[in-house]
Amino acid sequence: MICEACGKPTKTRRSFSNLLSLETHHICERCYRKYPVSFTHRHIPVESGTVDLHTVVLSKHKTHPRAHMSFLKPLYLGFVESAFDAFIYFDEIDSDAYELLDMLEFGRLFVVALYGDINKKKEKSHEI
Repeated sequence: MICEACGKPTKTRRSFSNLLSLETHHICERCYRKYPVSFTHRHIPVESGTVDLHTVVLSKHKTHPRAHMSFLKPLYLGFVESAFDAFIYFDEIDSDAYELLDMLEFGRLFVVALYGDINKKKEKSHEI
């Protein structure tokens, strides 16, 4: 496997129990420790409903989006099991995306952003 974050080839330890299993993660252990996955959730009221914003990685360094794609499965399952009106995915969310979400009139939105910048979130305050 080639790590999507650093581009270095990595070897996976194989045994009889995982010999035929596919590799689902596209990130090596070193990069996983350097850019950890930290799920955050924010509930943002908008004009015609609410936005549940889920951010997967809080890091200033942007890696290839495929590096953290395998960690999105719990969020997909959370959307399927809940009563949201729409699912929207962003690689990186910024202030323009917040304004776009404010204009949409879909009701309850389930928004997943792979990368969220902490500084931009603090600038844009979404208080009730």
